[in-house]
Amino acid sequence: ATAIKEENKKLQKQVDRLLQLAAVENSGFDYDKVQVDIHQIINDAVQSMSFQLEQNGGEVIRAFHADNSVLYADNIHMTDVFVNLISNSIKYSDENPLIRIETRNLDHTIEITVSDNGIGIPSREYMRIFEKYYRISTGDIHNTKGFGIGLYYVKTVIKAHQGKIIVKSESHKGSTFIITLPVAQIDNKKKH
Repeated sequence: ATAIKEENKKLQKQVDRLLQLAAVENSGFDYDKVQVDIHQIINDAVQSMSFQLEQNGGEVIRAFHADNSVLYADNIHMTDVFVNLISNSIKYSDENPLIRIETRNLDHTIEITVSDNGIGIPSREYMRIFEKYYRISTGDIHNTKGFGIGLYYVKTVIKAHQGKIIVKSESHKGSTFIITLPVAQIDNKKKH
């Protein structure tokens, strides 16, 4: 019964992703950007993936080094960015997934690094993994179900928040996604 319930949740998430993708592609769509703490968003994403992590013997290590972790973001869509990345780390792993999420400040930005010990991505695929409906074409990767929209959605949301995402990976050595986002600027003049 639990497995059926979780499969239903997965299916609902896929449908939600398709609807979210349609929404973020709609030119009339507005993100609901408010001041949020990205560390809390990451914690919420990890919490929402706790069942899948437990089922796969996975672990998420968080190393939050950023002092300024507040930004203007759409809470729901930004949480889904990290749910997508964690979900991929679980799906594309041959062993117990070990995911490390680190943050640090660089100038007026926050850099978030999501690394895993998964099967990795061949370098020739780097640029294409962020394309809509694209799925890596080699190996037995298609044993894992998906529509090829997760990373496209991730990049679309990050871009809408004036951010950037890049990937570094090697086959059988895991992947690292590096997200850079602007942090909220605190107006010191208001304090006087």
